[in-house]
Amino acid sequence: MKIKIKNKELVNVEQFLGNLTMKGKQSIARSRMLQILEKKQKEFAEDRKSIVIAYAEKDDKGEAIVKEDGTYELSTKGNAEASKEIADLLEEDAVIDYGEYSSRLNDLEKFIIEFDDEVSGNVAQGFFVLVTAFENKEEK
Repeated sequence: MKIKIKNKELVNVEQFLGNLTMKGKQSIARSRMLQILEKKQKEFAEDRKSIVIAYAEKDDKGEAIVKEDGTYELSTKGNAEASKEIADLLEEDAVIDYGEYSSRLNDLEKFIIEFDDEVSGNVAQGFFVLVTAFENKEEK
């Protein structure tokens, strides 16, 4: 089984899960999901960096120019094109395959579907995204 969460929602889902009070195997399942989400966020960050580097101004050796503040030098056109590609990347799905964690993630899914506590703001958005992802999970 696998679920899909848009890259732009990964942080909200992580915030929601991080705010839950759980015990036992449900807590272990949450910790496993948080590890997976962290990995997906790192993948997103790497992809984002690759896009920025692709559109960055280059030095005479063909390497991206890095400013003193650690950001890349971008022309107005390069910045606009990189921003468009990053916006597209934010809309892409991060696919979380249950794989070897199937029993753990099933425990988490059951907890989340039955969750009946108050949430608000970005935490509520993370809850909504996760419930929707579980409801639309793909069976292999």
